[in-house]
Amino acid sequence: MNLEGDFVMKRKLVYIEVFVITIVILVLAQAVSISIPNKLIKNNMIESAQYYNQQSKHSYLFNSFDINNEAKISMFAIDNYTDSLTLNMIWNAKLTSNNPFESLVLMKYYRNDELYMTESLYETVINGEEANTEYSRYWHGSIIYIKPLLIFFNIKGIRIVNVIVMLSLIIYLSFLLFKKNKILSISLLIGLVMVMIPTTMICLEYFFAFVIMLIASIATVRNIDKEDKE
Repeated sequence: MNLEGDFVMKRKLVYIEVFVITIVILVLAQAVSISIPNKLIKNNMIESAQYYNQQSKHSYLFNSFDINNEAKISMFAIDNYTDSLTLNMIWNAKLTSNNPFESLVLMKYYRNDELYMTESLYETVINGEEANTEYSRYWHGSIIYIKPLLIFFNIKGIRIVNVIVMLSLIIYLSFLLFKKNKILSISLLIGLVMVMIPTTMICLEYFFAFVIMLIASIATVRNIDKEDKE
């Protein structure tokens, strides 16, 4: 009996099962999120669309940073395009009885090439323009988190929630690293400053990658602590 071969095969089957189960859970979670009626998020979507429509193509974290009164330092820029696009898809995503998973795949949104995306968001939310473009090349898992929050907050409120979440994770990870190695903790903070973490916190586009990184780092450090104790 090849015990080593059986063990390897069982491990592979476990990995495949975990992968399949994860995909199923994520797809179902996205379907549940999309099924939230737009009437529950309407007021906050209107406020968000109005807010973005009042912004320029790029808003800035610190409005005081000007270069010769002509241009602002780009590292403080907040790209409103992708965040507006995400809200656009959330507003137009609908599960249909004929093909309940069509919206999950196509992720349609309204686009007018003569308008910036913040203006297109305003047109579809405020003026009722129908979705005319699909964005199927990505899995837009961020809506699992964003759409439920839209029931309670507009985009400004969601940004505050995101800042609280990310700051909490950063503080906790820094604390874990500080107990293990002070240099690692300092290096983490320096690295976060270098990637402009204040801007990252309030951009939906970047928020999720950093949150996943922080959670994975916390899990890794805690697991190392357990192994050290053993």
